[in-house]
Amino acid sequence: MVEVNSPHEKFSFFVAEARFLKLRYFPGWPR
Repeated sequence: MVEVNSPHEKFSFFVAEARFLKLRYFPGWPR
């Protein structure tokens, strides 16, 4: 797990993770 300080960094990391998982498990979905 990556250590982050600000809520904005946490949110950006979460969005990046969600995007990666969406592409991995739902490749047919629009981005």
